[in-house]
Amino acid sequence: MIEKTFLVEGPVTSERLSELDIDPDIKNFRPAHIQKKALTQIASGEIEKVFIAVSQEKIIGYVAFHLPHEMTRWSKLPFIIELGAIEISPNWRYCGVAKALMIAAAAHGFMENHVVTSLEYAWHWDLKGTGLDMFSYQNVLYRLFSPVGFEVFCTDDPDIIEHPANIFMARIGKNITEEKKEQFMDLLFTGEKWF
Repeated sequence: MIEKTFLVEGPVTSERLSELDIDPDIKNFRPAHIQKKALTQIASGEIEKVFIAVSQEKIIGYVAFHLPHEMTRWSKLPFIIELGAIEISPNWRYCGVAKALMIAAAAHGFMENHVVTSLEYAWHWDLKGTGLDMFSYQNVLYRLFSPVGFEVFCTDDPDIIEHPANIFMARIGKNITEEKKEQFMDLLFTGEKWF
């Protein structure tokens, strides 16, 4: 049996991303070449961060952090950043890639100045490719994120409450003041109606 090896890099620059190929099977959110363009755009931001797993100069996994969409409640606070996506090539699943990416991101230190949110929607999950049901997949995400400080929070965010498998997780950085923490907690339940 041949052992697969990879390196984790990050946060990477848009220039570094342009030097690399991307595994064509990284296509859960969009085709691989378009996903690479999206990662390159994210990496060019001042606050946004991209961490990648690389094998033989090919991106085989990534985790991306970016500002929340301006139409969401989470964009109201400038210290909130979103874990926008984590994706691993199906050929590299169960090799520790996702765990290594999350550990590298947490070790970098940028998260300590932010509340990092993760809005996990069941319709984004590769249930077919993994063979998992929704709640098993949800458990995988919990086991991936919680060791680096993410916790599950209840919220009335319409996208989260739309499906019982959806979960909202957040990591409150060490440098977040009590005042900022309270501001974040106030956003969890706003009572706003979106329909």
